[in-house]
Amino acid sequence: MGENAEQYYVYTLDSVLVLDNGIVLPVLTEILENKDWVKGETKQDCERKAFKRLAPKLYKIFGKNNVTLLGDGLYACGPVIKICREYNWDFMLVLKEDGLKDVWKEATGLMRLEPENSLIVHWGNRHQLYQWANDIEYEFGTNRKHTELIHVVICYESWEELHIRSTKVVEKKETRYAWISSVKISARNVFMRCTKIARYRWKIENNYLIEKHEGYFFEHCYSYDWQAMKGYHYLMKIGHFVNALVIGSELITTFVEKSGIRGFIERLYIALSGAKLDIPNILKVVNSEHIWKLAVS
Repeated sequence: MGENAEQYYVYTLDSVLVLDNGIVLPVLTEILENKDWVKGETKQDCERKAFKRLAPKLYKIFGKNNVTLLGDGLYACGPVIKICREYNWDFMLVLKEDGLKDVWKEATGLMRLEPENSLIVHWGNRHQLYQWANDIEYEFGTNRKHTELIHVVICYESWEELHIRSTKVVEKKETRYAWISSVKISARNVFMRCTKIARYRWKIENNYLIEKHEGYFFEHCYSYDWQAMKGYHYLMKIGHFVNALVIGSELITTFVEKSGIRGFIERLYIALSGAKLDIPNILKVVNSEHIWKLAVS
């Protein structure tokens, strides 16, 4: 390709499963394609359209009642919430102040009128103030003909950081998080839903960093053929899934803790590259009654 050749970037919508013990497993990918796009006549593909295609596939895997959807502010919208209601999926979606402006205005107004809907939590070295407002009517669609009851929670968090190596100064940090919840918020569930569920979304972002920088070479262009590029993407996701299952297995947890993930993969590669396939022994292991479990902690 020449220096002045046009470059095209393709977005993908990737779903991952984040377990209670922190294990992250890639599940399905929906690639955003514009093969039928006509400039000035049709709209380009986007993440929300991709989610509409992806949701039925996830439903076939997980069914109803077994999913808590975590998403950034892009997915805090009527169509996504409507799909979650249809599948009876739980959700915690990031709410931006400039996203659903009417919802934000009503929620913060109710929080000022109902100061009892708040809770202070000390989580490690972090001071958290939770405030919430329940039963907010969110209208959307053409002529706002659709209405969903949603619940909003905001977490104001502050902590101190000691810069030992540089200025040696204690610096006070502050941040704010906000989410739309599918269920009512209360003092009994606010910490769990926000800190133990919603903020696990950072593991999704970390999952992408692993694929880019820790041996999966997600950013490398192995081919200029579109089908081959998609094929590599799917194979890479399958490989990552298998690696995550193996590393999280209770059978080798102690070994992984001692050698580290990269150390374990390097030793496994060395062992497999020089090993002969012992078919009878492999079949014996496959047919054994031992249940392969993921580590619970």
